Amino acid sequence: MRRANTTFIFLLSLNAMSSPTSAQLIDDFADGGVVLNSTQNVVGHESPSAALGGWRAFSFYNSHQSGTLTLDDNAGTFRIDSTGLGQVSLGWGWRVTQGGLQAFSTDQLNQNWSGYSGIRFHINENNVRIQLQAHLTTVIPNSSRSSATPIITITTTGASTYDMPFTSFAPTFNGGAVLNDVDFVRITMWNAFVGNTVSLSRIELIPIPQVDGDIDGDGDVDLVDAELFAAVLVGLNTDPEHITRSDLTDDLAANGADIPPMIAALLGP
Repeated sequence: MRRANTTFIFLLSLNAMSSPTSAQLIDDFADGGVVLNSTQNVVGHESPSAALGGWRAFSFYNSHQSGTLTLDDNAGTFRIDSTGLGQVSLGWGWRVTQGGLQAFSTDQLNQNWSGYSGIRFHINENNVRIQLQAHLTTVIPNSSRSSATPIITITTTGASTYDMPFTSFAPTFNGGAVLNDVDFVRITMWNAFVGNTVSLSRIELIPIPQVDGDIDGDGDVDLVDAELFAAVLVGLNTDPEHITRSDLTDDLAANGADIPPMIAALLGP
């Protein structure tokens, strides 16, 4: 029995260090210094970076007259300066190919995003219209699964943030991407007005708020959580995340002392 308790405490301590409690950075564009010019041509750039996965790739297309895409390490922004309608695709785990981006198996991210609720974009400009679309891919043996959002139009009234929840993603291939194994991320941005300058200073993941009794981490407390909790107490559920969330008394052990607060969480306020 003493050895089992020691294992419980070890798992709880280990997982407490890895649970998401704050926003996880996807990219803050602080290592830029690239300028791309385009006149109705697709141009691209890729390089090692401090971004997600240690590698960033992007392609830029301007559909009307001329435009410039700037990754500015001084200002820490990713910006479209355009007299026309510019479109840029940002890829993490992707590489530049002729005409756009392509996912490469050697660059899989292998990210677990199950503890996050969505993607947050930090937009710099006042009174602009920007369009965004995101695409996630999970690689499975001999195939892949993908999900994407529709093209979302945002009009800002000042420097602001926009939250893109994972519930807005719909499957696009083979049942959709799996959040506990995100291998490729692609985000496309448009300046939705002709000559409209738009820029992003940061893209990050939004952690799911921790709720007492929410054993499966989906943001609520229900009978599914009750079953997972009971299985932890009798030793049938050894998932480290579930064990951590079953410790409702913060004594580094999931045991009978956690039953009263679990009942209170199920009954609600």
